[in-house]
Amino acid sequence: VYISQCCYVPREDTLWPTLTARQHLETSTRLFQPNLVGKAREEAIDYLLEATGMTECQHTKAGDATRQGLSGGQRQLVWLMRALFSSSDVLVLDEPTNNLDLESVASLADCIEGFAGGVVLVSHDQYFVSRVAKEVWVVDKGTVKKAASFDAYRQAQKARHNPGRSRGTHRVPDDTDGPERQRSRA
Repeated sequence: VYISQCCYVPREDTLWPTLTARQHLETSTRLFQPNLVGKAREEAIDYLLEATGMTECQHTKAGDATRQGLSGGQRQLVWLMRALFSSSDVLVLDEPTNNLDLESVASLADCIEGFAGGVVLVSHDQYFVSRVAKEVWVVDKGTVKKAASFDAYRQAQKARHNPGRSRGTHRVPDDTDGPERQRSRA
């Protein structure tokens, strides 16, 4: 059930080093969407390559530690595109923005926003989470709680970690504060 309904995208990829980005996507469409053939397959691959900004490097081999190839961010995007071809109802993404530049993060967010299924996301990228998260669940110290929104969660975290600042009474020392002034505030 898990394999047919969910697709896990790992933090560390295991792409075949001798296949190009395009070949990985062709293999994925053959495995996950066997009815997508010919021109329709090529158009679907071209669409994702363009949407993720990967058109220019589609014929670059993945590479590995001993062979030059795609960058870490490009490798991550290939994994994500493969997942989108899986026709899964749920994508499970573990730190999907690691190794991605800002433009690639925005492209990934566009792809996720266009995904019809659900997404379970583990990420520390605040821009990405605030852009794609429709519902936020926070796991902290063995408990799971639903947050009203990602922005509400961030505000609660700021207030929790800087209680004086939220009331406007806390002042962060700066370079102009000498030792005498810092001691007098204590």
